Amino acid sequence: RTLHRVNVLQEGSRNLLGDGINIGIWDGGPLVSHLDFLPAGRVVNVQTGTAIQHASHVAGTIGGKGIINPVARGMAPNANMFSWDFNGDIQSEMAAGIPANNLVITSHSYGFSFSGACDITNSLLAYNSIARNTDLNINNFPQHLHVHSAGNSQGSCAGVGGYFTITGSGKPAKNNLVVANISSAENLSSSSSVGPVHDGRIKPEISGMGSSVFSISTPANTYATLSGTSMATPGISGTAALLYQRYKQLNANNNPPSALIKNVICNTAKDLGNAGPDYKF
Repeated sequence: RTLHRVNVLQEGSRNLLGDGINIGIWDGGPLVSHLDFLPAGRVVNVQTGTAIQHASHVAGTIGGKGIINPVARGMAPNANMFSWDFNGDIQSEMAAGIPANNLVITSHSYGFSFSGACDITNSLLAYNSIARNTDLNINNFPQHLHVHSAGNSQGSCAGVGGYFTITGSGKPAKNNLVVANISSAENLSSSSSVGPVHDGRIKPEISGMGSSVFSISTPANTYATLSGTSMATPGISGTAALLYQRYKQLNANNNPPSALIKNVICNTAKDLGNAGPDYKF
């Protein structure tokens, strides 16, 4: 929370906790039953099945209450969360789910295993139909912010500095927000995937703490420490929820355009690595 500056937004006079903000989570499966997801009705498993640790950990970082252990408190502990799995046509599910549930943020911590060439010719770096449909959702629902993990494949192209490893799953889209993984010391993880995408565009757009993140686990009412861009992404999603909440407070309860929130996030971030935008941070 401190590294995301959420400690400043949550505490004191601001008291931003994500109230009234609806967030969609596409992950490996349903969320576990946990005291940190109280009160009842705040978390909805749209698709059912066996709860898994990965999705529950992500959701805890976004909006866990930290009731049993305050260290595990999420970025937006009063936000509402709706959970889907990542099987099927996610972009079509989003096209239906965003308006049906008034989702202003969706958080995506999944991707393909890296394959192909470690250079700009890799077809998985291309602006494909999934990336286009991701952008169409953002265009059709301009208040919707799509946040996606960069991936953990830097080591697959170690010979070229880890570049060209942000691939597939809609990550090369133009208007989403792709997240790299840094440690609490603000160092890039050795696994965090690195851009650019096929046409040379900057990816990732932002970094978040994803190394040794403490959050909700399975079985019920337990916690775990996990690492990866999957863990960095919900930190960004939950922080964005507080920006949405503040905008609504100042603008007659209207939601902001997601482009504004994306620009606020990118232009107020601490510049790490090479000066200016780069393909790592």
